[in-house]
This record gives sequence, C-alpha cells and structure tokens, in this order.
Amino acid sequence: MKIEIDRVLDSLSDSALIQRNGSIKGRRFHVQNTLRKMQLRNQWKKNYIAEEESKVVVYTTSCGIIRKTWERCRNTVELLKALGIRAEVRDLNIRSEFVDEILDRMGLSEEERDFIHMSLPLVYVDGNYFGVNF
Repeated sequence: MKIEIDRVLDSLSDSALIQRNGSIKGRRFHVQNTLRKMQLRNQWKKNYIAEEESKVVVYTTSCGIIRKTWERCRNTVELLKALGIRAEVRDLNIRSEFVDEILDRMGLSEEERDFIHMSLPLVYVDGNYFGVNF
C-alpha cells in the first residue's frame, strides 16, 4: 500500500496537490499511514519509568577512540560515585543491545544510530532523562 501511495504522490506535482478551495488532496492516506505506524511502535515500547523506579541508569562507553566522549563518561561515573549515588552503568561498547534500547527510549530511527555515541553519557533518574552537560 505504501508503494502505491508513494507512486501516486510522485506522479502528482505540488500544484496538483492543492485544490482551488485550499484543501490538500492525496496526503491524507500518507498521514494516516504514518500515524498508524507510530501507534504500533508505541504499543511495543517498554515502560522505562515503571521498570526503573528509584534507579539511576547511566549509558556510557568504555571505548577510548573518541577521547572527549570517553572522558565525559568516566567523569560522570566518578562524580556519581563521589556523591555516593548508586548507579547502574550500561556500557554500549560491551553490549550493543543498549544502543537499540536508547533508540527505543528516545524514539530515534536507525539512521540516527551513529549520533548516540557522540551524545554520551546519558543519565536517567527514575526512568526520566536527567542529562549531563560539560
């Protein structure tokens, strides 16, 4: 169905999509299809807030190739230890499933997978994003 919709939309020019009364034709099915996909994705999304109640979760990397990212991750974990905060550290370099978890958690697409390592460390408190800025 999606291929059929894309084919029809590609065959129409932008001027043909807008009718004289100002309404847009042909995009309704595309929007409905997108909303349906989003609803299906949300049905399978985990409830991180309920699972991580009274927990601190830190997504880090132990890969030292990207030096600044590795230093930020190390400093964040050391800061939490110095403050006496027990945190569950999830190393993306050790388990690649954590990258998929972040994609699901943040609602990102597979194309944005490479940007996750640049945004580390990610800190979640009680399942909600807390964030760290250095």
